[in-house]
Amino acid sequence: MRHVSYSGVLAKMNPMNWIAPIINFLIDVLYMIIQAVLALFPQSPFTFKEFDWGPFGDLVGAFFPIADMFAHFTAFTTAVLLYYGLRTLLRYLKMIQ
Repeated sequence: MRHVSYSGVLAKMNPMNWIAPIINFLIDVLYMIIQAVLALFPQSPFTFKEFDWGPFGDLVGAFFPIADMFAHFTAFTTAVLLYYGLRTLLRYLKMIQ
């Protein structure tokens, strides 16, 4: 009698062999949709121009890192606004007291 191996058949029946490509395809489609939506927006709604304060700005910048202070202040303000915005939204939805 001849020995029949079912390992090839079982490998084809493995759900990961057909589920993974479907999930990858859906992720690729979602990525393309997000890229298309983001392409509709301008590069940046804000235009920042560098300040040229001359030697006074260099002197102040030596003691106070203004660029870093501005970046941290912006991040902190964004975090606070997100917190209060989500809190207000959840109150409107009666999720929290």
